[in-house]
Amino acid sequence: MSRWRIAGHVVVCSGVANVTGAVLSFLYNVVISPLPPDVGSRADVLGRNLPWFLVYMVAAGSIVMPFQAAAIRYARTPRQVLRVPWVTAVSGAAAWAGAAVIFLWLNWDVGSGNTLACRMAIGIGMAGLVATTLTYLLVERAARPMFAEVLAAGAPRARRGGIHNRLIVTWLLGSAVPLLWVAATLVERTPAERAQLTGSLVYLVVVGLAGGFAVHAAVTHSVADPIGDTSAALRRIGAGDLDVSVRITDRGEVGELQASVNAMTEGLRERRRIEDLFGRFVGPDVARLAIASGTAPRADRCEATVLFVDLVGSTALAGSRPPEQMLALLNELFAAVVDTVTAHGGFVNGFDGDGAICVFGPPLGDADHADRGLRCARALAGRLREIRARVPELDVGIGVSSGDVVAGYVGAASRYEYTVVGSVPNEASRLTDLAKDKPCRVLASAATVARAGAGESTLWQPGGAVRVRGREAPVAVCEPAAEHPAATARISTSP
Repeated sequence: MSRWRIAGHVVVCSGVANVTGAVLSFLYNVVISPLPPDVGSRADVLGRNLPWFLVYMVAAGSIVMPFQAAAIRYARTPRQVLRVPWVTAVSGAAAWAGAAVIFLWLNWDVGSGNTLACRMAIGIGMAGLVATTLTYLLVERAARPMFAEVLAAGAPRARRGGIHNRLIVTWLLGSAVPLLWVAATLVERTPAERAQLTGSLVYLVVVGLAGGFAVHAAVTHSVADPIGDTSAALRRIGAGDLDVSVRITDRGEVGELQASVNAMTEGLRERRRIEDLFGRFVGPDVARLAIASGTAPRADRCEATVLFVDLVGSTALAGSRPPEQMLALLNELFAAVVDTVTAHGGFVNGFDGDGAICVFGPPLGDADHADRGLRCARALAGRLREIRARVPELDVGIGVSSGDVVAGYVGAASRYEYTVVGSVPNEASRLTDLAKDKPCRVLASAATVARAGAGESTLWQPGGAVRVRGREAPVAVCEPAAEHPAATARISTSP
């Protein structure tokens, strides 16, 4: 909804509230209340005050209503927008205060004791209080589209106050103003009547105001406190704290809200457990991609670096140890692989028996995937040497290859996985087999080293050209230079 339409609605609401107050003031001052005997007839009082009343309404309306509309149209900051109900109510209250002063002056010295002037001022003041509180309630509702806009944009929300303010205004409109108006009728009485009525009337008004405020405070706290606790819990949930539970303290709508928050939190906790479990199977980045894209098929052509790890002599190792020990050894191996690959920005795409395929680049599209893959291969080789020092049989080969792949979901509609397809994974697997016969246990294609930055590429040296099964031409490979410190030959992609 546009600001112009909202401004129009607010001006109409303010106009309705102030016209209601004007009608109440007119009825109280001229029609209903008995006039003092020395001020003339009702026609005299009406003729003396009505023209000024109409002129003042037109003049005040021509000033206040454009001001209220401008306050809405030109509200820029969230604070200005959220204060629109107060601005419109206070501007209307200022106009009513001016009316009370003017009509007190117009009727001063009319009759003895200035009873008519005081009653006019009191009646206008009470009617103005009704109009002001009614304006706040109506405008607060009419301006909600603006509130929704700024709150959705991230405007700071008050921790407390909304419900309290509305209930206070409601109490003023429904209880306090009528009781004060009753007390104001003492002005119209003769001195003898005032002496007779003052004690009992003041007692009833004070008890009514105090009792009404006490009831209002109890109702306010019974509604606002549980909602405040629920809002605090929702803020903690929004900050990521799902270990939150709202105590249900009401059996009505507030209690239903509290129970709904608890049910939502339990659902979020379940979703977090599922996401965590899902991420452990496919990797956090792939899990987030799957959650974001749903079950829609994906096929992204991109560049990637694939690192393949495979156990040396796995058949003999499995035959020499019980299955439980073999599983423990594989878990120790794969724990080192997962930690090292994750630390270098890749993800373990899957475990294939005694091997693992690791991917750098997809799904995030990191441009430095070759650097990450090569650094990971060197770091992983060093960590696996430490493990091999304790378990000599736990020996692996590592192969690294880079190039164009298609990254996407593979499988059927009911069961699929995210992987990379192309010649790169096959080449990495073949290089892994060849690396098992190398002292360094690591081989990378020269094309991968050529894609790396200057810093990483200097840590690798040519390892010659090798025959790879499935390739017609030999493949130029490289080894970590740390394994052969004397080698300083420049890396080349030619065989």
